[in-house]
Amino acid sequence: MLCRRLCLALLACLALALPALADDWIAVKLRGSVEQLVDGAWVPLDRGEAVPDDRPVRTLANGRVEFQRGKQTILLGNDTQIRIEDRDGEDYTIVHEDSGNVEVDVEARDVQHFEVRTKFFAAVVKGTHFTVNADANGGTVDVARGLVAVEDTSTRHSTTVAVGQVAAIATGREIEVFGIGPLPAIYDPAGVPIPGTAGGAERAGRPSAGPKAESGAAGDDLHLETVQIELGALRGADMPALQPRKPSESTWLPIGLVLTAGLVLGGLALLFRRVFG
Repeated sequence: MLCRRLCLALLACLALALPALADDWIAVKLRGSVEQLVDGAWVPLDRGEAVPDDRPVRTLANGRVEFQRGKQTILLGNDTQIRIEDRDGEDYTIVHEDSGNVEVDVEARDVQHFEVRTKFFAAVVKGTHFTVNADANGGTVDVARGLVAVEDTSTRHSTTVAVGQVAAIATGREIEVFGIGPLPAIYDPAGVPIPGTAGGAERAGRPSAGPKAESGAAGDDLHLETVQIELGALRGADMPALQPRKPSESTWLPIGLVLTAGLVLGGLALLFRRVFG
């Protein structure tokens, strides 16, 4: 009887714990140094450990960690710091990214339910696969699947980034989108397209979140630099610089044969003259 009661009590505890675990983000893959902030001190995070809501987590220079909840994953690259917030009473998750590289794979739903928020912008999705890079100067959003709504938190300007496109946001600059296909318009807070941004042609290169060069747009400078590098490689491979040609053994051999033959013929002629002269 006592054993039966203990088993029932254990099952009840498991039944209460499983829903809580299902709502937690678990560190399923971990490499290098990964830490969490507990009571004001950074302590190591172990594989299989659940991260409580709003707890800061960081990876060091050699660290990487992947968190999983159901079919959704959050992958942190090296030198990255975040905290994950799940809103109470709502099916909505916010990843607050202070710096680094965060790659997210989110299951598709009918409503927006996942957001990556940085100092400069917010990326909101219904379900997609995208990567956010952030630093002290700005950041980028790189879309691998689905659509990502990006909003500049200072100007409230927004756009929607598609597969194969990258959005760049930085202080004092308008949102820039690079990549393949027709580029999206940038909208003001009232939802009106900003002149000169609607339906742009695809732009080559990768955006940079740093200050814009005075000579032109960052993407144009980067594209020009890429072309210059490729031309330099082409010249080095297919058009080597001309060098003075040194005589090889194959060049000297015919000359030596001619001189030897001349000496032999000259000697025979002198001998013939002495004998028959």
